[in-house]
Amino acid sequence: KIYRDISSGINAEYGVNEIKKSPYSNVKLTILGSRANLCINPSVTRLRSNVLMNERCLELRKSAPARKEADEEDTKKEKKKAKCGFYSSQKVRDFSSHVLSEVQDIEGLMEGAQEAATCPYYSTRAAVPAAQLVILPYNMILHSDQRKSLNVRLKDSVVIIDEAHNLIETINEIHSITINEKDCATTGRKLNIYLRRVSFAAQSRLTTYF
Repeated sequence: KIYRDISSGINAEYGVNEIKKSPYSNVKLTILGSRANLCINPSVTRLRSNVLMNERCLELRKSAPARKEADEEDTKKEKKKAKCGFYSSQKVRDFSSHVLSEVQDIEGLMEGAQEAATCPYYSTRAAVPAAQLVILPYNMILHSDQRKSLNVRLKDSVVIIDEAHNLIETINEIHSITINEKDCATTGRKLNIYLRRVSFAAQSRLTTYF
């Protein structure tokens, strides 16, 4: 299996176009990306941050009906719950086969997913085990937790890093966090409130005991 590590969606599109022109245009390929690039659910895509999009997607998945068959009363209750109409295990499995059927860029995958009313985000991930070539962003292969969640196994695989001069900066970003002055001040105030409450509770217990 070959993993091509990219720094941007533009690089992915260019790579796919070059593969189509090559003698390997029949390779089984899947492209991985964020929900911002691969989600077609309007209630998710309208959100402005990746964090909110991730949370909303997971929330909608958890709300999906657990049973295929339910009585009329349960069905009415389920309809009241918000759920993702594009996601189901069967839909994901079916569309993952379509993902590997021909070399497609993200635009092509999105169009196909819209026609099939299926989630391209999870379908492209489901295609990883059977894919011969996987195109994915830096962070998905450089972070061990990400690799585990995607079932990416690097042993006996070929890893191609596109624009490797950005590698060190990307690694630093993945394993770093930025805290501003406002966050520090807010944390300090909350800690002081907590300490006062703990101190008051301790004094009350001592007074009661004596």
